[in-house]
Amino acid sequence: MESKKLNVLWIARGNGSGSFKPVVKNQFDSLSDLSAIQFFTFVLEGQGLGLYVKNFFKIRKLVKTNSIDIIHAHYSFTGFLCALTFSAPVLVSLMGSDVIASKWRRALIIVFSRLLWKRVIVKTEEMKHLIGLDEAEVLPNGVDMDFYCPQDLTVSKDKLGWSSQEYHIVFPSDITRKEKNFQLLKDAIQLLNDDRIHVHEMKGLSKGEVRDYYAAADLVVMTSTREGSPNAIKEALSMNKCIISTRVGDVEGLMQGVQGTWLVAFDANELATRIDYARAHHFSASNGRMAIERLSAPKVAEQLKVLYFSSQK
Repeated sequence: MESKKLNVLWIARGNGSGSFKPVVKNQFDSLSDLSAIQFFTFVLEGQGLGLYVKNFFKIRKLVKTNSIDIIHAHYSFTGFLCALTFSAPVLVSLMGSDVIASKWRRALIIVFSRLLWKRVIVKTEEMKHLIGLDEAEVLPNGVDMDFYCPQDLTVSKDKLGWSSQEYHIVFPSDITRKEKNFQLLKDAIQLLNDDRIHVHEMKGLSKGEVRDYYAAADLVVMTSTREGSPNAIKEALSMNKCIISTRVGDVEGLMQGVQGTWLVAFDANELATRIDYARAHHFSASNGRMAIERLSAPKVAEQLKVLYFSSQK
C-alpha cells in the first residue's frame, strides 16, 4: 500500500463552458474511487497560441501551491505546454487527432516523449505504431458498465416514443462531422428504400439521453473514416447492442467474437446488405458486455493508478 497520497493535476482543453470535453470528463469521473490519489483539475479555455501562453504561469503556480507530483496532460499541445513549465513530471494521453497530425507535430511528439515527458499513453496499438512510439503505454478509455447496462428494448422505445413497429438505427455522433462519414449510412438507407427504417443522430444529448438512445436502438451503426478507441462502440457493447461498424481504430478487436456485431468496408451496398440481414433475422442483442469486461472503468482506473505511481521522480 502506498505511503502517501499522490497529487495529480489533470489538464485538458475545455468544452467552452469551463468543463472538460466529454471524452476526457468521462475518463476523469471513472477515477473517483482511487483513494490513494488526490486529483486537481485545470481546464484550458480559449483559442490559438495565446491560450497556452497565458496559462504557462498559472500551471506553474498551481503545481507549486498544491505540491503536485504528476501532471496528466491530454493531447499533444497541452503536453508540450506542461513539459515546458518544468514544474512536475508529465504523463501525456494522446488522442486520435494527434495520430493524424502534421509531420512536424509528430516529430515534436517523439522529441518530447523521449526527452521531456515521463510517460505517454495511447488508446490503441495502431496509434502507437502510427506515431512511432514503441515505448508508449496502450490504455483505452474505460466504460462505466454500471451506467451503460442492458435494458428492455420495448420499454426503452416507449420511453422515447419510438414505434415498436419500425426499425431504429442509432448513429452515435453528429452527422455533420466529416470524419463520421454519415453519407455512407445515408446512401445505404436509400438503397434499402424502406420508410420503416429510422436513423437517430446522437447530437447534443446528455449522458442519460445517450444511454436511452442505445437502449431503444435495434442497431447501432458507426461509419467513421477514423477513430482511436471509440467510446460509442464500448458503451453500445456494454449494453449488449447489435452493431455494424467500419474497420477503424480498435473496433475490430473490441467486437472480436461478439455475436450480433459486424464489420463492413466503406461500401454502401455492403452496409445496406448487412443492415437488411440484421433486421431480417431479428437480431436484437449481442454478447458484447462480456467481451469488454476487461475495459470496465474500475479496471482501467487501476491500470492508470499504477502508471501514476511509477511516473514519480
